[in-house]
Amino acid sequence: MDEKKKNEIKVNERVRIFGL
Repeated sequence: MDEKKKNEIKVNERVRIFGL
């Protein structure tokens, strides 16, 4: 898994936590 994809997943998790 490349870095960009990992970053996208991290951002998606954060968005889910904040419920945006």
